[in-house]
Amino acid sequence: LLGEFERSRRETVVYLKALLLATRDAKYRRSALRIYRTISARLTSTISELIDDGVVPGWVDPAAMASLIMAVANGVALQTQLDPRGPDQVAMAGQFATLLLAAQPPR
Repeated sequence: LLGEFERSRRETVVYLKALLLATRDAKYRRSALRIYRTISARLTSTISELIDDGVVPGWVDPAAMASLIMAVANGVALQTQLDPRGPDQVAMAGQFATLLLAAQPPR
């Protein structure tokens, strides 16, 4: 995801505007959902593999975590546009990954 973030940095504002439009227009929502579901399926698969390999804790729900990662990525895209002098996407992604890998299962 970080690589894609870097490749498409110039289009971030367009992406954020498209997300907002998708909340208001069914035609755009369908297109956005198609893209979202494709990326989510890939992330879900990758997370499942990481769980199988013991990299990610076994209590993680791959589909829920994929959605959370996408939500975090959208937030990071917005945050870096809002405050370009704040922490960058690499720093935020590192913090998120460390939290995930260190998290204990819910009780």
